[in-house]
Amino acid sequence: MAPSPAPTPPGGTGAADFELPANADDAVAAVAGNRPRRGSVTQSSNGVDNVTTDHVEATMTIGPGNEPRVTVTNTPDGSASGWTVDSAEATGDDRSITGTRMWFITPETGGRRWVGLRTDRESQADTDYLVFGIWAYLPDDETRVEDLEVGVFADGGDPFAGASLTALTGTAEYRGESNGIYSYPDSESPGGRAIDFFEADALLIANFGAADAAGTISGRITDPEVEGDPVGEPGEIVVELSAAPIGTGDGGFFAGEASMEFNGLSHAGQWGGEFFGNGAAGPGSVAGTYGVTATSPTLGRATLVGAFGATR
Repeated sequence: MAPSPAPTPPGGTGAADFELPANADDAVAAVAGNRPRRGSVTQSSNGVDNVTTDHVEATMTIGPGNEPRVTVTNTPDGSASGWTVDSAEATGDDRSITGTRMWFITPETGGRRWVGLRTDRESQADTDYLVFGIWAYLPDDETRVEDLEVGVFADGGDPFAGASLTALTGTAEYRGESNGIYSYPDSESPGGRAIDFFEADALLIANFGAADAAGTISGRITDPEVEGDPVGEPGEIVVELSAAPIGTGDGGFFAGEASMEFNGLSHAGQWGGEFFGNGAAGPGSVAGTYGVTATSPTLGRATLVGAFGATR
């Protein structure tokens, strides 16, 4: 990927000042290597034995003036040592929305937390919605690299009832969008690295199989763009989401391996997701997270992580 600046948030300039420093590369790579966690799907740089320890949930309301409000809460391992950020806490240009995109920054003791997300929610009455995106925490003291956090998450207003999954048969195709972070070597950037924010297309295919098993799901993330400009040729950059067994709990949580071939490097990592939307024909949508990373002896490390939401 060619170097590009962080995207300007729609409708405002405040969040455009947020940039992940080059030393965030280790945290971004850790996201790719950690297995997502179920519930609201979470994949972050915090993990034990390569399993994410964060548990991020996102809720969204829309006021009578069509004012969106998003609350993002993290409860690592169910403890009270997590954090909550509310888009209402951000002021001025730090909070903005155009269509389905929102970016906001909230100050915290010793640093600030940035959230960039997408949602398909259009009104207060729309309770079957998806919300997915990225968060990062940067300490005020840039030497406290151990405090830097990066993560991706996906949530929805109507998790699919797991008991209904084993009764489904046949296949279902889900198409949607993804947003994420790409970290790569760049000799012209500080520290010899650059980090971009991107958007891409998402395709998921569920094979519900026979009526006595939940089946599997696979997919791909393709054609990333930075600030609306395509990166590479069409079909050149593809994150493959390998077939993962669908669970039978609520949401049908699934997790598997992710891969990408690009610039002669074989990237590898983890992905996972859940189903949402309790329709008669089966889940109406699916959302989740993914990450892949690779290291070249001559070029260094490249990592891509993101979240997706797709509808049937």
